Formats: sequence, C-alpha cells, structure tokens
Amino acid sequence: MPKKENSSLKEILAKKDGFMAGGGEMGERTRAYDWSKSSLGPVSSWPQSLRTTISIILNARFPMFLWWGEDLIQFYNDAYRPSLGNKGKHPKALGQRGEECWPEIWPVIKPMIDQVRSGGEATWSEDQLIPIYRNGKMEDVYWTFGYSPVNDESGKVGGVLVICNETTDKVKKVKELELSDHRFQNLVREATVGMVVLSGEEMRVEVVNDTYSRLINRTSEEIMGKPLFSIIPETEDPFRPMLEKVLLTGEPLNLYDYPYFVYTDGDKREGYLNVVYQPYKEPDGRITGVMALCHDVTEQVRDRKKIEQSEQQIRSFVESASFPIGVYTGREMRIQFANQAILDVWGKGNDVIGKLYAEVLPELSNQEIFEQLDRVFTTGIPFHAKNQRVDLEVDGKLVHYYFNYSFTPLYDSEGKVYGVMNTAADITDLAIARKNIEESELFARSVIENSPVAQVVFIGEEMKLSMVNEKMLKILGRDKSILGKPFLEAIPEFRNTQLMNRLKLVFNTGETYYQPEERLEIIRYGQPYTGYYNYTYQALTNTSGEIYSVICTGLEVTEQVEARKKIEQAEAQTRSSAERLQLALDAGRLGSYELMLESGVIHCTPLCKQNFGLSEDDPFNYEKLISLILPADRDSMQRAVEKAITENSTYNAEYRVKWPESSIHWIKASGKVIYDELNKPIKIIGVTLDISEHKNFTEALELKNDQLMRINNDLDNFIYTASHDLKSPISNIEGLLQALMRNLSPEALESNLVQRISGMMQESVERFKRTIANLTDVVRLQKENSSDAVMVNLSQVIEEIILDLDTMIQDSGAWVELDIKDCRVIRFSEKNLRSVVYNLLSNAIKYCSPERTPQILIQCKRIDEYDLLSVQDNGLGMENKRMNQLFTMFKRFHVHVEGTGIGLYMVKKMVENAGGKIEVESQLGVGTRFLIYFPH
Repeated sequence: MPKKENSSLKEILAKKDGFMAGGGEMGERTRAYDWSKSSLGPVSSWPQSLRTTISIILNARFPMFLWWGEDLIQFYNDAYRPSLGNKGKHPKALGQRGEECWPEIWPVIKPMIDQVRSGGEATWSEDQLIPIYRNGKMEDVYWTFGYSPVNDESGKVGGVLVICNETTDKVKKVKELELSDHRFQNLVREATVGMVVLSGEEMRVEVVNDTYSRLINRTSEEIMGKPLFSIIPETEDPFRPMLEKVLLTGEPLNLYDYPYFVYTDGDKREGYLNVVYQPYKEPDGRITGVMALCHDVTEQVRDRKKIEQSEQQIRSFVESASFPIGVYTGREMRIQFANQAILDVWGKGNDVIGKLYAEVLPELSNQEIFEQLDRVFTTGIPFHAKNQRVDLEVDGKLVHYYFNYSFTPLYDSEGKVYGVMNTAADITDLAIARKNIEESELFARSVIENSPVAQVVFIGEEMKLSMVNEKMLKILGRDKSILGKPFLEAIPEFRNTQLMNRLKLVFNTGETYYQPEERLEIIRYGQPYTGYYNYTYQALTNTSGEIYSVICTGLEVTEQVEARKKIEQAEAQTRSSAERLQLALDAGRLGSYELMLESGVIHCTPLCKQNFGLSEDDPFNYEKLISLILPADRDSMQRAVEKAITENSTYNAEYRVKWPESSIHWIKASGKVIYDELNKPIKIIGVTLDISEHKNFTEALELKNDQLMRINNDLDNFIYTASHDLKSPISNIEGLLQALMRNLSPEALESNLVQRISGMMQESVERFKRTIANLTDVVRLQKENSSDAVMVNLSQVIEEIILDLDTMIQDSGAWVELDIKDCRVIRFSEKNLRSVVYNLLSNAIKYCSPERTPQILIQCKRIDEYDLLSVQDNGLGMENKRMNQLFTMFKRFHVHVEGTGIGLYMVKKMVENAGGKIEVESQLGVGTRFLIYFPH
C-alpha cells in the first residue's frame, strides 16, 4: 500500500503543470505563478524534495509556511492565508524573498531561520509576539510556532518549514482576563465588590468585607471564622463543586450573570452575580484556599432580560401588529415581509412573499403610490401621507379606504437604500366618523345660527367663543370679531361679575345653571348699556360622556322687568290709584284674579266671578274653575298654564264655560306667573274677559264668508258653463261667415267694403274665442292649489323656454343673462312655473324699447323662507300710478303690442295660489323688474 501511494504521488508530481496536488486558493495561485522570474527558475528545474514539500504543505489543513533556498523564497497554504489579513502581504508574499516580505520582523525571525539552516536544533515558541503588516497597518500578532529543517536531494538543509498557529485571540483573552483580574483586585481593595477568602476543604471564612456580607444579608461577625456553607447551606449545591475545583486545580473560575439565592429570616432573596474564584496561595506556592470576588449584577441582568423580552415582544408585535406593516426590496419593490394586518387589508391571500408589489396590487397603478415608493427608494427621503384615500379591489370591486401611511427607506451596511418599509393605519372608520362629525358640527352650527333665541358656545378652560349667532351678537352689541377669543377678553366688562365662575362650574360639574333677570352692565355698540337677562348655561358632552363645551342660551327681558317694576310700583301706590285701576278694569269688563299655585285658591273680583256665572259669595278655586270649563277645552287651558309656569311666559287661553243656568260663554284669560326669591312659581296674576259677543260675531262672519265662497264657486261654475256654451254658437257664426264668403260672387269678394267688414267680423270671432279661452283659464286658476308642487329644475325650465322663444329673441336681438346658481331647483308646479317664466320673459321681449338693445337678467336667490326669482329688463317701463292696475284682468298699457291683458293676472293667481307673492318695480323709459317669491 505505501508503495502504491508513493507511486501515485510521483505520478502526480511528474506532471509539469500539475505537480501541485493541493487544492484551494493557494494551489491555484502556485500553479499560476510565473516561477521562471524567481531565483528558483522554471518549475521543471525544481528539486523533487521541494515539489514534495510544497505538495504536502498545500494538502495540509494546519497552517504551514516554507522558506526555500538561499533567497528564502516563500510558499504557504490556505490554512496559513488568514493570518496575512484581508489587506496585507497576500498575494505578493507568494514566491517573494523573505527579507523583502518581512522587513518589519526580519531581525526577530532571521536568527531562528539561520539556526535551523546551519544544522542547529529546530525551534519552538509559544504565544510569541511578532508584529506584522496586515489589514493595511501594523498589528500585534501572537504565534505558537516551530521552525524545522527540510533537506534537499543532497541531504543538506534546503529550506525551513514553519508549522504555526496564530494565538492572538487567545493571548488577548488571557490579557483581558489578567486585566480583569487586576481590576478586580483593585475593586477588592477599594471594597466596592463583595470579597471573601475561604480556606481548606471546609471553606472556612478567613476574610470577608461588608459588601459581601450585605450580599447574603448577614453581618461580618456572623460569617467570620465559620464554614461558609454552614451560614448559607442553600448555596452549597451549585457553588461548592466550583470552589473545590479551583482549590484542586489552581485554575481561576469566572462566572457571569450567575443566578443565586439565599434565605434570610424565612424570606428568599434572589439575584445574579459576576463571580471570580481565585486560588489563594501561600508564599511557598501551596494552594490553601479560594478568594471569591462577587459583584451583584441583578439589576443589570433583569434590565437586559427586560430588553430581550421587549425585543421579543417587538418582534412578536410586528408579526401580530394590528396595523399593517410591509417590507419591499429593490427598485422593483419585491415583497419580502408582510404581516397579517397588511395581508388582511390587501385581501390577496397569504401567497405574496417574493412577488412584486405591482403584481399583487395592480389597482394602485393610477393612485400615485408606485411613484411615491420609487421616490423614497431613489432619494432616501421618507414619505408620509395622512387621511389618504386608497382604492383596493375587493371581490372584483374597488372599495374606498382611508389610511395614514408611511414609506421609510431601509439602508444596508454601506449606507445604500435596499428597500422600503411600509407602515399604515386604517382610518376608514375614523375618516367617515370625522366626516359625520363635520356634518354634525355644520348642522349644529346651522341650528345655532338660525335659532330663534340668542345662543353662544364656549370651549376650553378660557371659555373661548366657538359659535355665536346674530341674536346673541345683537344682545352683546358686538360683531363676529369676538369669535375665537376668551370670554373675558371678548367682553371685558363682565370681568367683575360671576358669569365666568358660573361657566367654569357648569364645565366642571355638568350641572345646568339658570339665572333669571340678572342685571348686567355692558358696552353695546360702543355705548354703556344696562339690561336684564334670563340665561341658561348647559354642558355639552361627547359620545364618551366627557364635557367639552358649554352652551349659553340668553334672552333679554329688560322691557318685561321694567314693566313688572312699574306694576310693582303701581301696586305700592295709594288706594285711590288702585281704585282707579279697578275702575279701568270694570270699564273694560275685565275681571282680575290671583291663582295661588300651591293651594289652588283663587282670589278674584266680583266681575271675574260674574264671567263664570258665579255670585260674589260663591266659593271659587282651581278645581271649581276646571269643572266649569267644557271638557273639550280643559286640556288646552291646562297646557297653557303649564307652559306659562315652565317657560316664564305670559299665560293666554280661550275656553268655553257652562254657567249654572246652562248657557255657554267664551272666556279669554291672561296672566303673569310670579316667582319667589328662589325662582319658585307661587301664583298667577291676571284678568278674564267674557268674549262671547266677539266669538258670536266671528262665527257669523265665518258663516258669511262661507256663503261668499259658495257664491264665488257658483260664479266660477257660471263662467265655465257660459264659456263652454258660447263655444258652439261662436263656431256656428265662424262657419256661417266662411259659408257666406264662399257664396259671394268674385266681384263682391273684391269689394273693399266686403273685405273690410269680413275681416272685422273674423277678428271679432277670434277675440271672442280668446276671451272664452281666457275665462276658462281664469276659472281653472280659481280652483287650483299647490297640491301638485314638486322640486323643479329651474335651469332646465328656463333653457327650454329660451328655445321656445328663440325666434322672438333672434328677431329682437335680445340678450338673456342667467344668475340662478343659488337655487337650481324650486318647489312649484312644473307647468305653472313654465307659464310664469314664459309670460315674464316673453313680455320683456315684446315690450322692449326701440331705442336700445333688449337686455334681460334672470336671477334667483334664497332669502329667509323664499326662493326669490327676479326678471329684469331695460324696456318701456311704466308710471308708478298705473302699477296698481298691472295685474288686473284684461288690462293692457301698450296697445301697439298684441295681447289679451290676462297673462300677468294668471301669473299672479298661480303664484298666490301656491302661497307665494309677486311684486313689481318699474320706471318709465328705464325698464321693469318682476319679483316672484316661491315658498320653500
């Protein structure tokens, strides 16, 4: 077998280009090197011993280095290659002369090489410091190596073989341990760590410092001189074997973050230690004990564990985060990571890793997201979007989502962007809710601004004015510049009042505060003003029940207070004044009363009792009053009383009472609620009046109106019947006229007299027919109401009418301008709206001035409860004294223009029948403007 191996080796070495049997980088470089330029000459001239040695080196896995010949030409294998560093002597060192390669250490290694080459003994060094140049600088490198001779064919030393191992890391670790030990000794001396010296197999405590004593919660006196594990037996299991090993071997032991526990007074104290066990040697070198240095690192370990746990939680959080997270790499944006939240948003399944972002989400191609991603990748500038709408395809349909999302560049170790991280928050529900809130706030603002009472909304601790309506501005005598200002800055004269304190009380407690008739001095429109006000502070809460603002509702009652004061002054006047007042009441047939609200007792004058059919001596109270009122009227009367009490308003009621003798009388009662100093209602003071005669007269008048309505209906029916019955004879007359004209001789038809009379007769027939048609339209309008009112597109109606009147507009050269954007639709009968606009626009063209081009402006604005449509022209106009006849039936002011005089009458009737009104403004020779008010 050995011969076969040697033979095989020789065959390999015999190959000119393949004598190097070694593989790897060094094998390749050795074969490729141009050796003819070296002192060795061509490979073919190399001695067999050199070839054999190089082959062994290249195939060895242990670091080897060879110097050969007088020039000490260098060879080395792959195992030695790392010791030369990344930026050092490799590959130049291969085939280089030793002295040229190692000038920095040549004085150190050359003597050893010479010793071996001169026939001396092989050398051996352990952990020898030999600095070399590598990695672009001189480095301290430690070696364990041996130098051995390699003989050539003549038996002489042809080269020096170095079998070596770099021990730099080991030496550094030893030095670090030595340094650590040195530092540890300093710490011991300074007593900043626990120190204890244990002797013998009993581990008896010979030295101990206070730090160590505190560590096990004992005193130094308790420990000193005693076996350690008799003091803390619970620690014997883990620590005694380690101490005995140090005692036996003399080798130090380092423990890091090692857990321990001790029992003190029945409590278990746990923690972590960094421990150094050092053999304790006597001067003669005998190991008699162990010195332990302990550093409590419990807090650090726990903190680190917390950090590790936090990092794990972060990783877990990213994986299971409820908000979407994705990572895309390369400019093509290939998906490398996508947590479940972003997969759920995409709705594309879980098989997306490794696919292109554009391939998974093609529906985003028109939504700028691809451009944003590319911009972040190419520029390295993060991109953030808020409340961004994104359309994603779900079940074949595009669904609107809203996101806050970010694209953040990811950098590699060289500082280049290699990808983009995408984080997002789905705020679709929030965006919709925000929109609803905005609409709700808009609605609330509209309600407040259009409120029939004065209102203002305060927000925050400073009570800033958030909303205030016109009625409140009028009360305060300010304009809208006070909006957004703190309360006392907007109205500084209230600084010395309790208004602000009451506002804050309501804001903090949520309890409503009501203040009646408070006297306040304010600066209204720049002038001092004193008034009396009822106002309420009420807290407003959000959906979570949290108070976010206070709304104040106010009412100025200066006139009422002053009036009441006058009444109170009048009540304090002399009896003669009271008698005069009673005379006035009697003259007006007014009975006065006082209704005591708690007891129900009624104090009243004789005339008041007389109004209810009672004598002066009859007892009278609220229960008796209710019994006299007819059952059908009792509820309305009681509601009026309750309303006056709860709203502090005037009590007014009309009801029927049945007198004891069974006659029915109408009573009108009014009064004022009186409150005590605690704002509690105590009584109602008022008057009563028998209005039976007035009611009887009203009923008679209504009966008369009904009769007139029936007469009007009869007249309408007569006009309709007459117009219908007249159609037949008019048609007969028209037919007879046509027959007569057909039977006249040609000579008679050519007669001027016959032509004039026949023309006049035909014109009379046409006027008669138009009159009958107009009468029919009038009757229809009399019966018409607004039941067929719908929402009509005003713009469309006007456009259609302009097309119908196109010939008139073209012939007259009229310009028609529209401004109707404020009310594109109007609630009205569509056919009647066409008739109204057609009449007004055609009249504006027909009655144009021959002196100027007709210009017609049609506008529509929303004002209060009306849509106001105006049609204005620059035509003939009319005198003011004739405008009251404008809407009269068959009335015409310009006879040179064809017409019947019924159009404007019909326009007026159509508008008024629908609850609207029509007005006109005109100036002779300037033009006319019609104003039509359509109710909402």
